[in-house]
Amino acid sequence: MGALTVLAVHNRYKLAGGEDAVFASEVAMLRKNGHKVIEYTRDNKEIDSYGFFRKLCLPFASIFSRKTYKDIKRIIKKEGVDIVHVHNTTTLISPSVFRAAKKCGVPAVQTLHNFRMICPGGILCREAGICERCVEAGGYSPAIKLGCYRDSKIQTLILSTVMRLHTFFGTYRRAYYIALTDFNKEKLLSSDKKKKKFSPDRIFVKPNFKAVDTQPDSDERKKQIVFVGRLEWLKGVRVLLDAWRDIDGYELLMYGDGPLREECEATVEKYGLSNVKIMGSVPNGEVLREISRSMALILPTQCYEGFPVTIAEAFACATPVLTSDIGNPAMLVEDGVTGYTFDAKSPESIAEAVGKLRNARLYENCREVYEKKYTETANYTELLSIYEEIINKEKTRTHEPKGE
Repeated sequence: MGALTVLAVHNRYKLAGGEDAVFASEVAMLRKNGHKVIEYTRDNKEIDSYGFFRKLCLPFASIFSRKTYKDIKRIIKKEGVDIVHVHNTTTLISPSVFRAAKKCGVPAVQTLHNFRMICPGGILCREAGICERCVEAGGYSPAIKLGCYRDSKIQTLILSTVMRLHTFFGTYRRAYYIALTDFNKEKLLSSDKKKKKFSPDRIFVKPNFKAVDTQPDSDERKKQIVFVGRLEWLKGVRVLLDAWRDIDGYELLMYGDGPLREECEATVEKYGLSNVKIMGSVPNGEVLREISRSMALILPTQCYEGFPVTIAEAFACATPVLTSDIGNPAMLVEDGVTGYTFDAKSPESIAEAVGKLRNARLYENCREVYEKKYTETANYTELLSIYEEIINKEKTRTHEPKGE
């Protein structure tokens, strides 16, 4: 199959995040490899400029955006699009992008960056820990009662209504999906008890990639361990600092900022943790250089995570990862091969994992995994293979009624 024409679709959130970076990276990767990419993007910042009446109508537009529907059909016909690749549709683009692609006879695939299709909050977690109430209930009522989306019962209700309606009308079953890990795929399928959203043969697995220029420095490792992430309860900073009260011989460097920064600084001062340094937010290149000369990266997350790109970055630096034994981190880190896992809520378990950092072979293993799974070259090969399989499936599939 020759060069493809890809329509890349993405709705940016008000606050920039990892999804925006993945979207930009994949678009650049496809163009570099000779494919024509048309970008269709909206930004939720637009909502701030809306008048009262337009904001009042926003819930209806989030269910079905006529603008998106018309724009996508026009672009597909004008540009001769081979496949539509969606990253996010919330709030302005809406799932109408899938209806437009179907109307034009062009396949659409969406990368699922989080668990929002089965959890309005997107992370299957609340402050008490892992939360699968909606999964167990087979619906979104628990999330609506708790206001899981943006801490708002009204906004959670709107989002849940969007997903319920498009599930009912079969919009989601007409699309293909890319899950970032096998864990994510299995969680999606196991949650869809009535098989209304997902079909197993329409879900592919492809991780994100990370281009890293920093060269591994396995010969000169400092006795330090690096944490990278927001300073918030979700990332496990409290249990991490509790663990370091009993860890000697290893310095902990904490890169990032967030709502618990002052609490973290107070804890460090209260217990005299001279081997803990809170570094704040610094350029990514500087963090990677420090990871490459450290004994390990530590990820004491309290949730499943979508795809922790810091793990791919650590492996690129030939640096082992110490991580919680839940969700994706536990699936991505092979215990005793590319790092060690620990009980997410146990400071003692964290200290025990740190004590195992004596195996020099881990460094080589990590770099091998990066080269095999997380480089741009490996990612491009996987993505193109997915595109080709979807396009070929659609060519041979019995045409369904358009249902417009």
